[in-house]
Amino acid sequence: MSVASIKNEIIKNIGSSYAEYRITLAQKILKQKIPLKELFPILYLEHPTSTRFSWLLGDISAIDPSKSREIIIEGFKNFNRIKILNFDRTLAKQCLLCGNDLPKK
Repeated sequence: MSVASIKNEIIKNIGSSYAEYRITLAQKILKQKIPLKELFPILYLEHPTSTRFSWLLGDISAIDPSKSREIIIEGFKNFNRIKILNFDRTLAKQCLLCGNDLPKK
């Protein structure tokens, strides 16, 4: 599955998704090694798409904590562009999952 097709699937379906769907999608993204950087613009969309996508990022890092670092960096770098209520909590969770690999900046 290409980056464009997974991105389109996320935008189309994530707004009304349940945890089971997001976990399956997270597993697919990790298995197919889809670059998260390509998906991050979904965070800048409107609610509920952006919010549910942030939950998907949490599912991804819960499965593979090594992805947390990338999510933290992108989240802080673009914090002012992200319109998700309480996004700071999402970043705090990512920091916990990241553990000792927390970015210095």
